[in-house]
Amino acid sequence: MNRLLLLLCLLVFQQTVFSQNIHTERIFLSPDKETCVPGDTLRVAGQLFSSDRFYPSSRYVYLECISPKDSVLLRQKIACDASGFFQTVLLTDVDWNPGVCYLRAYTRWMQNFSEESFSVTCWGLHIPIKRSMPVNFMPVSSPKAVVCWRAFSRMWCSS
Repeated sequence: MNRLLLLLCLLVFQQTVFSQNIHTERIFLSPDKETCVPGDTLRVAGQLFSSDRFYPSSRYVYLECISPKDSVLLRQKIACDASGFFQTVLLTDVDWNPGVCYLRAYTRWMQNFSEESFSVTCWGLHIPIKRSMPVNFMPVSSPKAVVCWRAFSRMWCSS
């Protein structure tokens, strides 16, 4: 009876230990500038971190540039080095509409979980204007865009 109870306790302990052993990954993104004009280049560097290992298990990071209307403008597959570092250059298109855009980075492993685990950074795409001209950008309606829009408009739209 004691052996059966001990075996049952070990099985329950083993199940709880192994069920918590799912590792997660995090991505740190660092664009070289907060705003740029259409047709400009945006350099992005970053690092992929793993929660349970010193080195990440994924070898590639997918980087997307998302428009103010939540459509994917550009997607790149970037190779990471052994330490998880990566860097790339994004070429913005002259036909992209100005506004608050996003850089979203994820791995294939991260796609198995919620999109809230994806790394998202906002940056502004604007047309250079003279200070005497009125600013007429249209903010988008998603909650993340509103926060980025406020910071962007304070930086570029104040007199």
